[in-house]
Amino acid sequence: MTALNWAKAGAQRRANVKGTESIGTRRLPGGTTYPRQQSKKNLAAASQRTVAEIDKFWRDRSGRAIITRLTEYGGYSLVDVRTFFTADDGTFKPGKGLACGVRLLPQLIKSLQKAEAKARELGLIDDGAGHE
Repeated sequence: MTALNWAKAGAQRRANVKGTESIGTRRLPGGTTYPRQQSKKNLAAASQRTVAEIDKFWRDRSGRAIITRLTEYGGYSLVDVRTFFTADDGTFKPGKGLACGVRLLPQLIKSLQKAEAKARELGLIDDGAGHE
């Protein structure tokens, strides 16, 4: 029996034990079911909207910038800190970054403040640098 057949057999056994006809659902206490989370393909199709651009500064001289913004994605409010690069046509394209729920923003700020204090303690940041 191949691995695929074993997976199918296991899924069928789980469906029989849980009493559901559909293998693609999960069962909640009380007998209700809900569908699995959307696939990555479906999530990519979800609408992303920039609510507000908070800050933008150049990362280096190669045309990369770090942009902080508030966005909505899949019905969630997010804080998004991301590197953008300048494409050949002159537009900004998103690169790697961090996006988390807005509710985590106070914890993120505390963590960054701790990182700044430690970097100053280690002499990695001059006392005058980085302040406006």
